[in-house]
Amino acid sequence: MKRATICTENVGPPAALNDAELELFRANLLIQGIPDVSFHRLARQIAVRRCDPGEIIFNEGDPGNCLYLIAQGSVKISKKGRGGRQETLTYLPQGDFFGEMALVDSGRRSAQASAQRACVLGCVDRQAWALLLSIAAPQVLSNFTRSVTKRLRSNNQHFIEEVMRNERLSLLGSTISSVMHDINNPLSCILAACDILHATKQDKLIDELTKVIRDAVDRMEGMTRELMEFSRGTTKLEVASDYDREIARGLGLRFPKVRGTEHPSTQ
Repeated sequence: MKRATICTENVGPPAALNDAELELFRANLLIQGIPDVSFHRLARQIAVRRCDPGEIIFNEGDPGNCLYLIAQGSVKISKKGRGGRQETLTYLPQGDFFGEMALVDSGRRSAQASAQRACVLGCVDRQAWALLLSIAAPQVLSNFTRSVTKRLRSNNQHFIEEVMRNERLSLLGSTISSVMHDINNPLSCILAACDILHATKQDKLIDELTKVIRDAVDRMEGMTRELMEFSRGTTKLEVASDYDREIARGLGLRFPKVRGTEHPSTQ
C-alpha cells in the first residue's frame, strides 16, 4: 500500500472550491444544519486532497494537525493487530469525517487511514476548526457528539467480538496442545514400525510404502504446528497443499494391489 502523493497533511493555502465540491462538502455529517453563511466562511478554509484507491492518508503514530471531511469515496480505518498485520476497524463512507481526535487532544494518529476507493477529502486544520466552533458551535458539537457516540457503539461491538475471538483461539490452542500430546506417542510408534519394517524387509515396495508413511506423519506434525502458531496469532492457516494430494494420488497409482482399486482422483 503506498502513501498518497497528491499532498500531505501540511497542505498549502486552500484553493477556492468549485460548485460541485461545495455541494459535496455541504452534506457532510459534521456540518449538517449550520447556516449557509457559516458554511461559506468555512469553505474558504478547506484544503482539498485527492487520493487514489489504496493510498495511505496517514499512518498510525503520525502527528496529526487536521481532520478530514469525506466528499467522495470511502476510507478504511485500520490498526496493527495480531502478528503486526493491519486489522480493519471500520469503513467510513462519503459524507462522514475522521481524524478528529488530533484536534481534540493534539496527540498522534491512533490508527491508519487509507483510501478504500478514490477519494476527495477536505482538510480542516486547527485554524478552520476554531473558526467553525466560533460561528456554529451548537450544530457542530451536536453533530460531532452524535457521530462519535455512534462510533463508540460500533467499537464496543468490535471489541466484544475480538474478545470472543481471542477466547476461542485460546481454547483452540489449549485443545491443540492436548491433541499434540496425545498423538505424539502414536506417531512415534508409527515411525518406529516403519523403521523396523524397512530394516527387516528390503524391497522397492516396502521402501516406497515407508516413505509415504513418513511423509504423511511429517505433514501431520506440520499441520499441528501451524494450528498452534495460528492460535497464537503468528501465522495463517494453509489449505491442503498439492503435496498432500500427490501423496494420496501416489497411493492409488503405485499400490493398486494393496488398495484393491484405483484412487478416486485417478479415475
